[in-house]
Amino acid sequence: MKGNEIADTFNRGPLNDAGTCAYYKAKAYYEWALKAANVLGRDKPDKEFLEEAKKACELARALKHARCFNTRGFFWAPGGAATETLFRDIETKLTKVSVAAKQSGEK
Repeated sequence: MKGNEIADTFNRGPLNDAGTCAYYKAKAYYEWALKAANVLGRDKPDKEFLEEAKKACELARALKHARCFNTRGFFWAPGGAATETLFRDIETKLTKVSVAAKQSGEK
Protein backbone atom coordinates (compact mmCIF):
# COMPACT_ATOMS: atom_id res chain seq x y z
CA MET A 1 0.00 0.00 0.00
CA LYS A 2 1.11 3.52 -0.70
CA GLY A 3 0.93 6.44 1.73
CA ASN A 4 -2.46 7.74 0.55
CA GLU A 5 -3.98 4.26 0.59
CA ILE A 6 -2.78 3.68 4.15
CA ALA A 7 -4.23 7.00 5.29
CA ASP A 8 -7.54 6.24 3.55
CA THR A 9 -7.67 2.85 5.22
CA PHE A 10 -7.04 4.31 8.67
CA ASN A 11 -9.72 6.95 8.00
CA ARG A 12 -12.32 4.20 7.60
CA GLY A 13 -12.00 3.38 11.31
CA PRO A 14 -15.64 2.53 12.10
CA LEU A 15 -15.93 0.35 8.98
CA ASN A 16 -12.65 -1.39 9.82
CA ASP A 17 -13.77 -1.96 13.41
CA ALA A 18 -17.15 -3.36 12.36
CA GLY A 19 -15.61 -5.75 9.84
CA THR A 20 -13.00 -6.96 12.29
CA CYS A 21 -15.57 -7.42 15.06
CA ALA A 22 -17.88 -9.36 12.74
CA TYR A 23 -15.05 -11.71 11.77
CA TYR A 24 -14.04 -12.39 15.38
CA LYS A 25 -17.67 -12.76 16.45
CA ALA A 26 -18.13 -15.41 13.77
CA LYS A 27 -14.97 -17.18 14.83
CA ALA A 28 -15.98 -17.10 18.51
CA TYR A 29 -19.47 -18.47 17.86
CA TYR A 30 -18.02 -21.22 15.66
CA GLU A 31 -15.57 -22.26 18.37
CA TRP A 32 -18.31 -22.09 21.02
CA ALA A 33 -20.48 -24.36 18.89
CA LEU A 34 -17.74 -26.96 18.77
CA LYS A 35 -16.78 -26.64 22.45
CA ALA A 36 -20.40 -26.70 23.65
CA ALA A 37 -20.79 -30.08 22.01
CA ASN A 38 -17.72 -31.41 23.85
CA VAL A 39 -18.73 -29.96 27.22
CA LEU A 40 -22.28 -31.27 26.95
CA GLY A 41 -21.16 -34.65 25.63
CA ARG A 42 -22.94 -34.26 22.32
CA ASP A 43 -21.78 -35.75 19.06
CA LYS A 44 -22.68 -32.65 17.04
CA PRO A 45 -22.02 -28.90 17.34
CA ASP A 46 -24.62 -26.52 18.74
CA LYS A 47 -26.87 -25.41 15.88
CA GLU A 48 -27.80 -22.03 17.39
CA PHE A 49 -24.16 -21.03 17.81
CA LEU A 50 -23.43 -22.14 14.24
CA GLU A 51 -26.32 -20.02 12.93
CA GLU A 52 -25.02 -16.97 14.84
CA ALA A 53 -21.55 -17.64 13.43
CA LYS A 54 -23.01 -17.76 9.92
CA LYS A 55 -24.79 -14.41 10.40
CA ALA A 56 -21.60 -12.77 11.64
CA CYS A 57 -19.65 -14.24 8.69
CA GLU A 58 -22.21 -12.85 6.27
CA LEU A 59 -21.80 -9.41 7.86
CA ALA A 60 -18.00 -9.60 7.61
CA ARG A 61 -18.32 -10.59 3.94
CA ALA A 62 -20.67 -7.66 3.28
CA LEU A 63 -18.14 -5.21 4.75
CA LYS A 64 -15.68 -6.02 2.01
CA HIS A 65 -13.79 -2.72 2.25
CA ALA A 66 -12.97 -3.17 5.94
CA ARG A 67 -9.32 -3.73 6.85
CA CYS A 68 -7.60 -4.78 10.03
CA PHE A 69 -4.07 -3.63 10.82
CA ASN A 70 -1.75 -6.42 11.83
CA THR A 71 1.00 -5.76 14.36
CA ARG A 72 3.49 -7.02 11.75
CA GLY A 73 2.72 -3.91 9.71
CA PHE A 74 0.19 -4.94 7.09
CA PHE A 75 -3.56 -4.81 6.56
CA TRP A 76 -5.78 -7.84 6.06
CA ALA A 77 -9.40 -8.00 4.98
CA PRO A 78 -11.70 -9.50 7.64
CA GLY A 79 -14.24 -10.23 4.89
CA GLY A 80 -11.64 -11.93 2.70
CA ALA A 81 -10.10 -15.37 2.52
CA ALA A 82 -10.14 -16.07 6.27
CA THR A 83 -13.89 -15.44 6.40
CA GLU A 84 -14.50 -17.54 3.30
CA THR A 85 -12.71 -20.49 4.89
CA LEU A 86 -14.61 -20.01 8.15
CA PHE A 87 -17.91 -19.68 6.26
CA ARG A 88 -17.29 -22.98 4.44
CA ASP A 89 -16.50 -24.69 7.75
CA ILE A 90 -19.69 -23.33 9.31
CA GLU A 91 -21.79 -24.40 6.33
CA THR A 92 -20.29 -27.89 6.48
CA LYS A 93 -21.07 -28.23 10.19
CA LEU A 94 -24.60 -26.84 9.75
CA THR A 95 -25.27 -29.34 6.99
CA LYS A 96 -24.06 -32.20 9.18
CA VAL A 97 -26.19 -31.00 12.10
CA SER A 98 -29.26 -30.72 9.85
CA VAL A 99 -28.75 -34.19 8.39
CA ALA A 100 -28.26 -35.67 11.86
CA ALA A 101 -31.40 -33.92 13.11
CA LYS A 102 -33.47 -35.26 10.21
CA GLN A 103 -32.18 -38.78 10.79
CA SER A 104 -33.06 -38.63 14.48
CA GLY A 105 -36.42 -36.92 13.90
CA GLU A 106 -35.44 -33.61 15.57
CA LYS A 107 -36.38 -30.17 14.29
